[in-house]
Amino acid sequence: MTQDIELQIILDKEHAEYSPGEVIEGSIRVQLRNTMNVRAIRLRFRGTACTQVSDGVQSRISVRSKPYIYKEVQVYLDTTISVWGEEDSQPRISNLTLPEGSNEFKFSYQLPTDIALPSSLEGGKDCYIRYNMVAILENPPNDDHQQELAFQVTQQVDIGPTLLQSPSPLQNDISFCCFCFRPGLVKLNASIDRSGYRPGESISLDIKCQNLSNRTIPYLRVRFIGCLAAAAEGHTKTIRTIIQELYTKNEISPCQTYESSNQTIPIPSTPPTSQSLALNVNVTYIFQVAAIIPFSKDLHVDFPIVIGSKSTNMESSNIETTNESRKEEAIAAMAQIALVDSTADESLDIEDDTRCLINS
Repeated sequence: MTQDIELQIILDKEHAEYSPGEVIEGSIRVQLRNTMNVRAIRLRFRGTACTQVSDGVQSRISVRSKPYIYKEVQVYLDTTISVWGEEDSQPRISNLTLPEGSNEFKFSYQLPTDIALPSSLEGGKDCYIRYNMVAILENPPNDDHQQELAFQVTQQVDIGPTLLQSPSPLQNDISFCCFCFRPGLVKLNASIDRSGYRPGESISLDIKCQNLSNRTIPYLRVRFIGCLAAAAEGHTKTIRTIIQELYTKNEISPCQTYESSNQTIPIPSTPPTSQSLALNVNVTYIFQVAAIIPFSKDLHVDFPIVIGSKSTNMESSNIETTNESRKEEAIAAMAQIALVDSTADESLDIEDDTRCLINS
């Protein structure tokens, strides 16, 4: 009898992306070939995070030859509303009927603000945050008919006045032995305009690199790194992903200094920062500036930055209102910048994943 019933969830919003406190509106369409006894039509909203963490223990001698996988599911949202028919508190009866043909029922549900709803995230099978709604047609004594639809949630992360201030400049240096047995020294100084951004905005970067050695530095590198921390049953793992990588066109010869001011680096479209002890999935970001030195470890400085979804007390903003326009703006700002293949091994469900050139 399943083929005699077609159940469909239709959202009023074209793109199924919502924020906490926003109202989800739409309708449930029921197509019947024949009249049917129905107790109720309900809609269940559910948000869950699933994490898997391996302990990494593997031994040929031990009976246990494979690492143990710890799994944990955290439920953020689980609410059911009645769209048509009986409420749960009413006595169970079965005298309600739906006529054959198309039947449509409007619904409205406001996402809660009193509980933490983290942003949707796809980190592979080992880590994800997903939201869905399930339309349920209760048809006693037969089995219920269900139809599922996924939707996205974007957490509201405020870029407040503190994050709009410029962080302290960072500096680092490295000494090493040159082939002529004279000590070599490279100094790296970098500063950015603030500590909080939204996708589509640009980081203003100042760099100074002093090459006081006899080695040629082939290029400077800038990385936008996402850090995904997943926890399961007391065990944690962190996945670092290179979201975007840029590098200078010109090399720095021995005993020369490279300086660049107000270099703009567009922020790609990424999920907002999510950091809470109550969550088993956290997302943070690092903006890294590095000097690549041959036959030596990289010299780098790391700026922790917050990616938000809104700003407080910001006088001007270059943010567009849709993901597509933000992407177009970032592409326009990166004109005359060459693209090459990404080196990222894993993804945080981020749209832009590129390695690029910084204008020299």
